[in-house]
Amino acid sequence: MKKAILFLSIFTSTVAMAKIEVDMPKIDFGVAKVAASEVCVQGENILTKNEVTFCSESSRVWVSTGPRRSEGYFQTVCHAENSEILSRPIAYSVKECSKWAGRRSDNICAQYETVLKTIPLNYTYGVYKVKTIRGERIRSLVTTKTLSIPSCR
Repeated sequence: MKKAILFLSIFTSTVAMAKIEVDMPKIDFGVAKVAASEVCVQGENILTKNEVTFCSESSRVWVSTGPRRSEGYFQTVCHAENSEILSRPIAYSVKECSKWAGRRSDNICAQYETVLKTIPLNYTYGVYKVKTIRGERIRSLVTTKTLSIPSCR
């Protein structure tokens, strides 16, 4: 009887801790990363469907965790927030290193080239069931979904 109660207790706690997690792809707008389901296409640009709140003015502050000056970490503190509909081009150019010089520890880029990149408009992402068993987080794939970024209305 005690074993059955113990088994049911462990089983129900494991089931209660199971949850669904979606690996939704995100699009980087520079000031914020927005889920691909929250954007739309207008001409040659990608826009957010709703206003996005982001930190427009911030600074880094040292947080001490001990008596020594070396014990601590930097924390970013937001001083002002802004909300607006974000936009970025689908096709953009980026400077990438095409030739490295130096040895392993002091690699220096010797030559840059401009590369044209595009943001994909179709995505495939996974939906996972997440369980925590004895402190270990286990993800198992439930299904995969596809998403096409729609045009703005």
